[in-house]
Amino acid sequence: MKKITLLLFMLISCLGFSQTSVAELGVDANLTRTANSGGTFSFAPCGYTGVSSGFPNAGNVSDPSTFTAAEGFNVPVFMNFAPENLVLSLLTTAGSTITGVEVTFYDDAAGLPGAVSTVLALAPPASQAVVGSAFGRDIVETTMDLTGSGVSLPGGGLPGGTEYWMGIRATNSNGSSDLFWELTNTITDNESSFSIDDGASWQATSVIIAGGPWDFVFSLTGDCSLPPPVAECGNAPLPIPAVGTSGPMDPSTAVVGDTGLIGTDYAFDNTTLDIIHTWGSDMTITLTSPALTTINLAVQRGGSSGWDAGPTIVFTDASGNDITTWSGGAPAADYQAEGGLLNTVFDGEDINGNWVLNITDAFGGDSGTLNSFCLDFTPILGSPPVIMCPANISVFTDAGVCGATVNYTDAVAIDPDGDLVSVEQISPDPLVLASGDVF
Repeated sequence: MKKITLLLFMLISCLGFSQTSVAELGVDANLTRTANSGGTFSFAPCGYTGVSSGFPNAGNVSDPSTFTAAEGFNVPVFMNFAPENLVLSLLTTAGSTITGVEVTFYDDAAGLPGAVSTVLALAPPASQAVVGSAFGRDIVETTMDLTGSGVSLPGGGLPGGTEYWMGIRATNSNGSSDLFWELTNTITDNESSFSIDDGASWQATSVIIAGGPWDFVFSLTGDCSLPPPVAECGNAPLPIPAVGTSGPMDPSTAVVGDTGLIGTDYAFDNTTLDIIHTWGSDMTITLTSPALTTINLAVQRGGSSGWDAGPTIVFTDASGNDITTWSGGAPAADYQAEGGLLNTVFDGEDINGNWVLNITDAFGGDSGTLNSFCLDFTPILGSPPVIMCPANISVFTDAGVCGATVNYTDAVAIDPDGDLVSVEQISPDPLVLASGDVF
């Protein structure tokens, strides 16, 4: 499933804060803020943002306090998100600077922050700039460089991706608890979360701070990359058979921790075996899935000499070789499984769980060793949507007039796969500034 968010440009207006309480700030008409700040955060190849809606409030995230705040975001299915740049809109005592920001990434637990995934210890900002003021405090646009942090958040293999939370604590040069994170009424994912006990428990921010629902203003950008193929190997080496010269080998089990359906999310790329045996055609080799579906990989193939040198053989649907024709001598590099195509036999099954290789030696007098047994699954990727945006629009205003009527065509997204969930144009929002309105 896909959801496309289109950003043509961003228009931000800013209003204000009010009186101070322990955890929050409220409405104030006296806020001043420089242009092109806050909501003008730029997007990297993959990014998430909470857009300012005018500073209606702010939540305390100062390190001396017991307060902390978290903002949720979703990593798309089959993507790994590596954060690189974080921009926060913080309010601090006038004349003070932001000396450190601690960033914590959490797993999701029923719509609230859950188990801690990664903690990036308190570190100074890469840059900061005062972009406005309120109540004698400075509004500081704070940039954190997360490049090289090693954080990688997988989107998983199921439709809808995976939810995560980003928690923030910060310090200022005064060492005071007078440090707040801007809130917005514009909700871009789930409502943000707030903790009054150092993250021991969490609630929706509107439970703590009235007037919600609330999101925090931020920009988190980085790279979204496709995960590597899933590759797992079973326990080896193992004697064939387990005892004597005839009978079964102890099973070799490859445990797959990833989740996804064969044929929908993953292609079964191959099963690779390294076996040595003094009379290979004694062996029947089978593979059983976590759903207990079994396929014959090879039934008494290779003759008396084919496995003598310990060949590595790849069973893959992409092979054009028929293993039933191998009666001895050096094998081909790859074969199709004797029992059928891997992706057909296991179609619709989850890759997660125990994949079990069994080898039975039917005749006495000879033996061998399983040196290795490995599986490979490759993510299935659909065709990307085609996005068509209008050209840049330039309109000249009349002398002495601020604003002009602008006509534009909404962006269009076409999905070759036909599974596009929705197309959302977020700027300009057609419900706020429609074509034909005065900009």
